[in-house]
Amino acid sequence: MVKWKPQGKKTSWNVELRKIGEDDSVVPNDINTYRWFFTFLKCAKELNGTTFTISKKKHKIQFDKNHPWWKMINLKDIPTEPRLLREEFKGLSTEIDRMFNGKLWVKYKHLFTNRTTIVGNAEEVPEDFQSFHFPPDYSTRMKLRVIREFSRNQEVKKKSGRKVQRRKTNAKIDLGDAQEFLMRRLFHTIRLDQSVKLKNIDLFFRVNKIMYKKFVIPEIVRVNAYAEKGDGYATRGAVGTRPKTNIDKFESEIRMTQRDRRFAKILIINLSKGVFPKIDKVI
Repeated sequence: MVKWKPQGKKTSWNVELRKIGEDDSVVPNDINTYRWFFTFLKCAKELNGTTFTISKKKHKIQFDKNHPWWKMINLKDIPTEPRLLREEFKGLSTEIDRMFNGKLWVKYKHLFTNRTTIVGNAEEVPEDFQSFHFPPDYSTRMKLRVIREFSRNQEVKKKSGRKVQRRKTNAKIDLGDAQEFLMRRLFHTIRLDQSVKLKNIDLFFRVNKIMYKKFVIPEIVRVNAYAEKGDGYATRGAVGTRPKTNIDKFESEIRMTQRDRRFAKILIINLSKGVFPKIDKVI
């Protein structure tokens, strides 16, 4: 059995090469999308049974065993240890790579790769593939005519009459595009949010320090840390003084962190339901 694949010049600058495996199989998304898929799947498993409140509505993280994804992926293959939702950051990237490259990607890669045309005998074709069996006297033109007519009938018409072709990927598990920077930020946000109690501004600084090693955490004057009195500052908690703080300078960072907490929770809730990555609302 021979699998046909399109031919093209391979160049080091072509980002599409990141989608081609050593066995020449092709995935529709960047390889890091699948790494984040399994990373957040591990987080969802650690949070299984946990209830998050989104827009005053409670959502329990619970895998739908009837969903096709969880029929194809055995959740028992997702290791329970070491935990990813922990405060300690050291060695975390190595553990994620070991989990992803060591077993999960090797075992489940076929679920995410584009299936290509198979040239061979009928008994070699998988059951869910579409087969065409032509009489021996059919010319190439006649064969193409049959395929075109079949493809035309597969098009979907919207109410407007515009024809919409099928999606570009035919992988068994179809994921959306995951932005690397956003996924990293949401992962570290949910990791710290679930392992240590932090205010939004402190969480922002911790995550930003991970994202940018040269980032210098500014000094925050907390409420009641100093009190204004006349031209100078009184001692902490002085009676009859007015609190002074510079926290208002970081309002945008605080709002962004509040949003990231929400997005990370929605991402994991939707993943347990079989959609990734979706962060705008719970499905």
